[in-house]
Amino acid sequence: MPMSSMSDDAKTPLDGDDFLAANRANRERIRAEAAAKSVDSSTADDGPTGPAELRGWLLPASAAVIVVLVVAVGVLGYLLATADDADALDRDGALRDAKSYAAEMFTYQTGRYDDLDRRIRAISTPAFADEYITSSQLARKANDEAKASSKGAATSAGIVSISDTEAVVLVALDMTVTSPEATALGQGNGPSQSRVEMTLTRDSDRWVVSDLDVV
Repeated sequence: MPMSSMSDDAKTPLDGDDFLAANRANRERIRAEAAAKSVDSSTADDGPTGPAELRGWLLPASAAVIVVLVVAVGVLGYLLATADDADALDRDGALRDAKSYAAEMFTYQTGRYDDLDRRIRAISTPAFADEYITSSQLARKANDEAKASSKGAATSAGIVSISDTEAVVLVALDMTVTSPEATALGQGNGPSQSRVEMTLTRDSDRWVVSDLDVV
């Protein structure tokens, strides 16, 4: 970066408010020195301190300021592009994880709820996992009596809201239930369709389930 015309303590740092303050100070200093030299040159001959020297001094300084501004614009553009990319990845991750988690939570085998509990705890906050497992005990008992198993499949999903720490995703879910009592469960009419609204919370570098409502 061609900054040879500026002293070490006048170099402009690229760090937000300090950058802007340093730029303003440099511009004011250059203008003041230029004005002082202009007054001196009006009463002096075209000698070592004449207009030609003034022009020769101003051009490198102005070029240095322009280079710094160009670099700053480039840094800002890179940061904005990176932020946009991160936001897009977060959205993609939230949609992908919400569909995967919904399918996991609604896939189970009769008499094998220990496996379901393990999978739920792996994808949820501890508080939600405890609440969900406890609240589903009656439903599990009914499923065991009917010897019913379920296979969940998420067909589509959409973002309701998203931030750096939380995403709410609406998931369209198909559930195929199998049981010896197939007629009573409506087997043969295709999978039952539901919509679930899933709240995901950011946990380090991944999303985990913190709430779930059937809508």
